[in-house]
Amino acid sequence: GDQLVRSLNGAGGLSIESGSLTLHDDSSLTGEFGISGGASLAVHGPDALLTVGGPQTIHDANFAATGGATLRFTQATEYRHLGGFSQSRDWYVEGNGSRLIFDALSQITGGTNFNTQLNISAFSGGRIELPELTAIRDGETGDTSLRAIHLIADGFGSQIDLPKLTSISDRGESPIASYVNAAHSSLGVQRGGVIEAVELIEIAGTRIHTDVLSDFPLGNLTTATNSIIHLVGNQPIELAALSSAVGTAIRMEGPAGRLPLL
Repeated sequence: GDQLVRSLNGAGGLSIESGSLTLHDDSSLTGEFGISGGASLAVHGPDALLTVGGPQTIHDANFAATGGATLRFTQATEYRHLGGFSQSRDWYVEGNGSRLIFDALSQITGGTNFNTQLNISAFSGGRIELPELTAIRDGETGDTSLRAIHLIADGFGSQIDLPKLTSISDRGESPIASYVNAAHSSLGVQRGGVIEAVELIEIAGTRIHTDVLSDFPLGNLTTATNSIIHLVGNQPIELAALSSAVGTAIRMEGPAGRLPLL
């Protein structure tokens, strides 16, 4: 079931296999930790700070930090969406000062079933920090229809930090051949949101979209395959390093747009 707890501290093991656990005050777990099966872990309020410091497995879980709370995982290195047909998983951060931090996570892998979705969202000043993440990938097998991983930063102060991310790969079809945009994973910023991914060099089956108020530097992007790039700005827009755009639709809305290597 769903449990509301003021705080939780200790070195003993904790396993969450269903339902949800929400914490409202400073907490620390140093023993073995596991969450799976679509279960949810949340922290809420300015006094809530949960640090998960022991050995940890976080596949297939939902996470939320709201109202100024912080949720931090220090050791998890990989996340996989293991849900079934048409199941979504959500990482959700909302409110000034709210933070979701994965200190060691290096890879995120999406689902292998029809219409499995992973939504990674920062709203209204929330921040998601993934300092070691290098790759976001679609599941290796199964029904690829409508599968996707979506990242969005929405609102001033909202930010997703991906300083080492080099690639995001989805098996979505070329938008030139298909109208089903939902089949693509996405990276999006709007209403002043920011995604920092300065090392991103390659996307496949992915939609990137920005608006005039938001910031998503793409100066190192070299390869876009079967993707959609829609950039809006009030300054000239340039994809200076993009040299391959097979099956990709590109739209630039601004005073000028430049693709010097295409």
